[in-house]
Formats: sequence, C-alpha cells, structure tokens
Amino acid sequence: MATIDDLKKFTYVNCICCGYKIELLDLKSFTDFKEYFDHYKTQTQGYNPDSQMWKGGIVHKISAGYGSDHDTDMFYIGVCDECTTTNIENGRLRYGGNYMSGQSVLTDKELSDLEQKRNRENNLNDLLD
Repeated sequence: MATIDDLKKFTYVNCICCGYKIELLDLKSFTDFKEYFDHYKTQTQGYNPDSQMWKGGIVHKISAGYGSDHDTDMFYIGVCDECTTTNIENGRLRYGGNYMSGQSVLTDKELSDLEQKRNRENNLNDLLD
C-alpha cells in the first residue's frame, strides 16, 4: 500500500531521453498530499503511478528479466510526448496499438516504414560493430 511519502516520490518523473519534467496532471485539484492520498486510498486499486494522469508524457513501471544486470529490479520511467513521437518516427520505439480501441492509429504502410527504418539502423549498427 502506498504511503504519503511514496506519493511524494511520484509527483513528477523526468523523461529518460531529454529530462523533461512529466508532472501529475490532477495534483493541483487537491489541497495537499494527504487529500490526494486519501482520494486514491478509496479507489479500488489504490495509488498506482502507472494509472495516474501525467501531463506531457508516459510514466510506467518496468522490470528487468533474466539476463539483465538488474534482473528482478523494478523501475518507474518516464518518456515525454515529444520523445515518444520522435522515437516512433525513427523506428526506435515499437508501436503496440491503442489499448482503448484495440486498433492502431498508424496505417499498415506507416508500420512497415517504421520496421524498415529499424531494420536499416540495426543492420548499420551490425556493420559498424
């Protein structure tokens, strides 16, 4: 269960690409952390940074799998909207669809172009290694 001190850790997260400050969107509608905490304590899932509204980016929990130096460690990362868009366009971030509609906002041609960019970069990197 989250505590008020846990909430203070997650009022913002910096983008891991550019450092942009991604802030909680609805924090200002509460008078203080205690009121914010009490609100989320009554929710069925409680306070969870993954499911909060974040202004200008994505904040999500990731965990390292077997083979990583950080095997079994969990982290919260943030990626701002601008870096998300840039990394989708350059093929470094794989688009997985829209979880609300179940459909892609990208056309099959756009997805194919992104895959081609990613493959080109990977092949170039392989040649340079």
